[in-house]
Amino acid sequence: MPGEETPPLTSRLRLPTEIWALTFEKLSEEIPDHIQWFSIYDRDPESRPWQLLAIQNLRLVCRTFCNLASPLLCPYLYLEISYESIDRAKGLLKNPRIACGLRGIRLSLAYRPGLLASSRSQFSLHWEVKLENACLELGMELEEDNKPFSWEDNPGLYEKLQAVEKREDMIRTLGNFGQYLGPVNSTSCYNFFRSSHELYKEKHWEQFELLMSGSFVRQLAAALGRVRQPLALHFTDDIQKRYSMMNHRLFLGDTGLADAFIQPPPWNDDKTPGLLPARVLTELPIAIAQAGGWLQSLKLSCPIYRCCHIFPPGVSPERSMAELRSAFRFIRVAEVSCPGHWCAYTSALLSSRGLRHVRIGPGQSRYANSSCPQPNCKRERRRGRWLRTAEPTVRSLRIEDVTIFQAELVPMLSMLSPRCKDIWISSLKSPYCNWSEIIEVLRRKAGSRIASGKCKLHFTALNGGEFPQRPRPPRGNDNDEDYERELAEYDGKMKQVLDYIAGKDAEKWWSG
Repeated sequence: MPGEETPPLTSRLRLPTEIWALTFEKLSEEIPDHIQWFSIYDRDPESRPWQLLAIQNLRLVCRTFCNLASPLLCPYLYLEISYESIDRAKGLLKNPRIACGLRGIRLSLAYRPGLLASSRSQFSLHWEVKLENACLELGMELEEDNKPFSWEDNPGLYEKLQAVEKREDMIRTLGNFGQYLGPVNSTSCYNFFRSSHELYKEKHWEQFELLMSGSFVRQLAAALGRVRQPLALHFTDDIQKRYSMMNHRLFLGDTGLADAFIQPPPWNDDKTPGLLPARVLTELPIAIAQAGGWLQSLKLSCPIYRCCHIFPPGVSPERSMAELRSAFRFIRVAEVSCPGHWCAYTSALLSSRGLRHVRIGPGQSRYANSSCPQPNCKRERRRGRWLRTAEPTVRSLRIEDVTIFQAELVPMLSMLSPRCKDIWISSLKSPYCNWSEIIEVLRRKAGSRIASGKCKLHFTALNGGEFPQRPRPPRGNDNDEDYERELAEYDGKMKQVLDYIAGKDAEKWWSG
């Protein structure tokens, strides 16, 4: 009421703990997934998210607030293969209040290959190309307050790039990059790359030791064993965006460029043979299960081109797969962002009897070229046999923006539960595919639920087999009327397909 005095803070603190617990639970819903542990150690308070600052301040009010706010402090851990990363993770999870609020782990398996560590010339040549592309983009496109970017306004950046343009007896000239720069100091450039390469070698051997000894997996699994709630595990091969070569802030700081040069390349780089960290894909889930933890969600965002790399040496693949299936038995959500994962590992992931949600794609396909193998070959049938081991428990299936073979797609659809609620199949390219069989599987598995409105179906943009490509929007002087007519014809055919799946139409234009 107007005129009444605001009650003192001490009276508010006397509210029952249950009420404060509901208040903090509401605050937890405002915490984004991208808050990661390195934000906690950031020295600049202005760069921290407001949610994180609020939680840190609330922990200082009283013991009750500290107990309620601590589980919100670190909902997601971002880890890399390094001593620093594992030490900070263990330090955070030693606090039982912080550990009880952990929701998930995002583990970057980016690895510094020995090829770049053993050869300074290979190291220089590798980063030369990346730096050239990044700086060309910055020079042409970087703008601030509608003012074109200029080298003169950024003397620190200018000096760093000068030292990189040419290296004595080591690499070739950077092509068009030279048009932005003046004279080059070869001595400073040589010292810069020598120091960067020495630090890169140290980081490489650190990762090599952690992986070969198994200490990284053991220490992380032991720390996660203190967490008594289901976790989400995300494997990726990328690095933090702040170390991306396209991040112009790297070039404006004193050490940003040097930090970027010691970062590991992603797995899809041609300079990463061996894929030593791929063994963590099997070792870590098994170790977490043995330590008493369990996984509820798993996401794969790193390509595996040769499945043999996921098996640790000295352990048979059959034993590893049996242990992996046991570790995955509580998985409810599975997401694969690279089609290359359709293998025995995917079979173990999809074998969980409690699996409810599956998402495949988008990701760069290995088959996106003209040398696509013929259908029904032994390799594709083998993948289909692996996928057929999955239980029909999936209620939400999303497959989009991938190239997939019929021998793989049919078993994926067979995973649908009789109580499925959502099916999203979009932008698929299936060479030599017989869509009639796939449509019949959809009609048999979910037709009645789709017709009754209990299941939503999104089925569009299919290419290959009987399906033509979706018309592309006109460019330049192309005829808009032709595009509209072709689009209407395409949409009409897709509507017939949807009506047939739902049992509303018995006609099948695609069968002949």
